[in-house]
Amino acid sequence: MNFGVLFTREELEVMLTIREKRYQDLTNRNLAIIGLLIYQGISSSELVNLTVADINLDGSVYIKGSKKTAKRILELKPNQILTLQRYIEIERPKLIQTNTKKLFLTKVGVPITVDSIHAFISSKIYS
Repeated sequence: MNFGVLFTREELEVMLTIREKRYQDLTNRNLAIIGLLIYQGISSSELVNLTVADINLDGSVYIKGSKKTAKRILELKPNQILTLQRYIEIERPKLIQTNTKKLFLTKVGVPITVDSIHAFISSKIYS
């Protein structure tokens, strides 16, 4: 698949560069989100449906199947494993404000939505 059609190399680099340190407890979350979107090519809806149990810190992520996609296990890159581990073990416990198993949370501690993902990515591309 040619990702150059979707994003230029520069746009991908911008998305991986987290410049704003305003919310320190979101740094690894943001890197993990961008990494999963870019390296594993998962969709926003797949991303928001991930649970903590779907992440294997030995190096894989389990994506549940849907009507449009098959279930699958995708390999994580080494830098993604460390980022996800830091998010799950350090940042997520500080954020969580509700009883949820969803992996990604907002700054107010509730599960992230597809709209939130789109707004986040748009802010990285067009800022």
